[in-house]
Amino acid sequence: MPRRPSLRSAIAGVVLSGSEVCVLLPAELAGQFRELVGRCREPESLLREFFLAVVESSFKSLTMIEEELDSIESLLARGHVVRQASIVRVVSNSRTLRRCLSELRYVINASLNRLGRHRISKVVEGLRDDVERLYTVLEHVRDRVALILPLIASYDAERLNRIVTKLTIVSVIFLPLTLIASIYGMNFRFMPGLNDPYAFYITMAVMAAISAALLTYFKVKKWF
Repeated sequence: MPRRPSLRSAIAGVVLSGSEVCVLLPAELAGQFRELVGRCREPESLLREFFLAVVESSFKSLTMIEEELDSIESLLARGHVVRQASIVRVVSNSRTLRRCLSELRYVINASLNRLGRHRISKVVEGLRDDVERLYTVLEHVRDRVALILPLIASYDAERLNRIVTKLTIVSVIFLPLTLIASIYGMNFRFMPGLNDPYAFYITMAVMAAISAALLTYFKVKKWF
């Protein structure tokens, strides 16, 4: 799954004074809004375009979060391993976007109170509805994350159980073989079959038969 960047938030401000509108932007965003300011001839247009740009950026951020969440769900559906860092990044981005939407909703409501029945108030009200829709979709994203987290933990536990089961099967198969090898490794002068020229081949055949029997038993039980 391709790594997607984490969201970064920036603080911007809007000052309404009489018929004037002042937009305060950090240095890293000034270049992006310079073209926007250049094509706005009226204060109302600047305010409208500013809110539209912020809402559009929020929609893009939410789309990025949903796409990453879809990728995680697709990997889980195919039984692939999903790193915890991926879901943590989704949670972090969702929290950042939620914080930005809270601030944006506050600014829009404050602007509506200041504008009153101004002609631009209808546009700002529409943007407020867009922000509320963003909030609703973001809540759905949080619900999806809440469902995915225990699912990832369950897959990790299941994968660990499969590994432990395989190691246990290998240990059980080698246990009787180790016992036979230990018995014939004792330093006794007299031992049955010690001088038999076929004793080695018989012992190896018995060990192979035990291994085959255990493997067949585990296969029938569908333990691996």
